[in-house]
Amino acid sequence: MTKLYLGLSCYIDMAKFTALCCCLMLCLGYLEAARMSRYVVQWRQFDCFNHWGIVKNVSCRVDSTNEQWLSADFELSSTVEAVRLKYKLVVPRMLATKTDMVLFESELDGCKLLRDGVAQNRLVGIVLKNMLKDSNLARRCPVAPGQLYFHNVSCLDGFPAFLPETEFTAYLNFYAANGNDNVQTILRGNIMEYHRARLKQHFF
Repeated sequence: MTKLYLGLSCYIDMAKFTALCCCLMLCLGYLEAARMSRYVVQWRQFDCFNHWGIVKNVSCRVDSTNEQWLSADFELSSTVEAVRLKYKLVVPRMLATKTDMVLFESELDGCKLLRDGVAQNRLVGIVLKNMLKDSNLARRCPVAPGQLYFHNVSCLDGFPAFLPETEFTAYLNFYAANGNDNVQTILRGNIMEYHRARLKQHFF
């Protein structure tokens, strides 16, 4: 029988120790799954502002029948060789100051993000994964001309548990290589407990 020495003449059976660790990991997994099943992201606003000449017919919207879904459609009249993404997430401070706090803000290479499918910021990676679930966007650059779409985006899938119930505003700005042409998007929503969201939909 293998034992682990913990000091002060204290030993623990390795098999029992391993079983205990596995049990703790399993419990934490169940707690996380339960937490995620209780919460929804309810969108209030999804606006797009197009300042890029080759981007046409932009439509950004919250689903009228399900406020947990976002959709966007647009048309490219020319090939996009490169794109930069600037993003910022803002939440209210937990004080009576009525001021906002920037939770994170950064910039990255959009083509690299598409190609690798991962990002240093976990939230950005989660958003990208959910956006591409129902989209015809190529997973690499250059992006060819044509009609492109992102439909039924629900960003709670895989969402981390560190954010409490809160309002938030996300800014996503897509820039051309020249730094001038861009499409700016603003998303506002709430992370809400599932039953609270259902009551709000029913009565309001």
